[in-house]
Amino acid sequence: MLNVKKLVVGEMAENCYLVYDQLSKEAVIIDPGEDADYIERVIADLSLTPMKVLVTHGHFDHLGSAYELMLAYKIPLWMSAKDEFLLNKLSPAPVITKDLKRKDKIGIGKASLSVIECPGHTPGGLCFYSAKEKLLFSGDLIFAGGALGRTDFYYSEKDELDKSIAKITRLGNVLIYPGHGDEFKKI
Repeated sequence: MLNVKKLVVGEMAENCYLVYDQLSKEAVIIDPGEDADYIERVIADLSLTPMKVLVTHGHFDHLGSAYELMLAYKIPLWMSAKDEFLLNKLSPAPVITKDLKRKDKIGIGKASLSVIECPGHTPGGLCFYSAKEKLLFSGDLIFAGGALGRTDFYYSEKDELDKSIAKITRLGNVLIYPGHGDEFKKI
């Protein structure tokens, strides 16, 4: 069974998620925005063993602490290489260890998350999904109340975002953990 601990971090109140297996205490860190010290304290308080950093998309507010956490725990960064151009704005810039693709599986103890490619907000937008537990980590694809991710960046595509929303709508009744704000069930 997966457990989820939400941490609201940084100036943009971004949601970082510690997703972990209760028995093994193996964890992934999803979207580690700013404030590595706080994230590390919570990891220690929960006695977790981070295995990797997962990033839904390449915006700074979702991976501001990735480099520090990769060094602290000697863990890899998994995200889409399609957003690698956005990492160049960070100093130091983290290096993508695994280019995640559709249907990749991410093991967390005896549980797993599947990768769903969800471009639109950024070219390399991803969601992480547990079919067994009906959980979806959506990044900035969608928010509570039906608000959609921004598409006013030069690299964003509204048509792609609409296709991504249709893709996750087909998942049915899932608990969505967005990049900002509260989790919700209705799209």
